[in-house]
Amino acid sequence: MKLSAFIQLIQNINEQHTLYYGRTESPLALSKFTVAANECYFQVGKQAMSKQKFIKLVKNIHHKAINLYVLEGNKKRSIYGLQIELDHGRIVLM
Repeated sequence: MKLSAFIQLIQNINEQHTLYYGRTESPLALSKFTVAANECYFQVGKQAMSKQKFIKLVKNIHHKAINLYVLEGNKKRSIYGLQIELDHGRIVLM
């Protein structure tokens, strides 16, 4: 998924929702966001990042047509979609 597409998908979601990756039964918290020259990625951690913090990090990036990945351990995982869990306040990337 491209960073620009992800931003557009979460545009109308509450800023307090937090970001996770994986299956909805036990998703992994996404706690760090890193931008490289031609890609960007989330890293799994203990404390989930809020949408508000994520938007604050990417608002000054001018080239948003870069690929977005999740680093899970040493593995780089592609993102193909997301699920919004309104009752839990989560955005789960898949």
